[in-house]
Amino acid sequence: ADMVLWPLDYYAASAVGLGHLSLDQDIDGGVRRDLLAVNYYDSYFPSLSLMIAARSLNLSMDDVQIALGESVSLGRLTILTDADLSMRSGFYLDRSSGLATSAFKTYSFADVYDGSVPIELFNNKIVLIGPTAAGLGTTTVTPISSGEYPVNLMAHFITSILNEDFYVRPAWVGSAEWGLLAVITLYLMLLMPRLPAGFAAATSLLLLVALLATSYIMLSGQSIWLQTATAASLLLVGHLLLTTK
Repeated sequence: ADMVLWPLDYYAASAVGLGHLSLDQDIDGGVRRDLLAVNYYDSYFPSLSLMIAARSLNLSMDDVQIALGESVSLGRLTILTDADLSMRSGFYLDRSSGLATSAFKTYSFADVYDGSVPIELFNNKIVLIGPTAAGLGTTTVTPISSGEYPVNLMAHFITSILNEDFYVRPAWVGSAEWGLLAVITLYLMLLMPRLPAGFAAATSLLLLVALLATSYIMLSGQSIWLQTATAASLLLVGHLLLTTK
């Protein structure tokens, strides 16, 4: 970060902690990651979601440990991060009713303020206050919504931190992805042209399914993001071009 916009003194003086609100957008404009800590002239500022998660565990920032490029530890919790200390967050939907709806309960601020909603509902809960009405504030694109309000986005981030539920790209995945590209290239160059047409088609289909299945299994089962789409695309396009030729 090269600039800090502090909150108004009236609010800062009453706050038990402060955290940054910067969002990290991907190239398609979507938000999938939370910058758990931002470096500002060799001082690290936690995200508001990390600060709230810490306070919910009765921890202070003294209990937060940063391993640059690897992880952020919050007491007994360890959140694996990218090189820029960003967490690839989990996102949550409630499908119990058969419809995909928000996993977080929401209440009208006016109803809470005038007593229509029992205050006991919020005992021992993390309560986030923010606008969700149409036309108020900005929205962001997430993996589960084309218009997520910031307060809901923060709920996803906090839940992901507390549940240690996030997606990672270990150091070895980059080499693995290049290795898959090399294997597919060698297959298209050396093996496929020598196979009978039917057997080559079956082999290519099997490899395509294996690539896509591996990515899905690792993402859903191990929370590891291994990008196999490029290798799968190379296999599909290469097979079609060689077959046509």
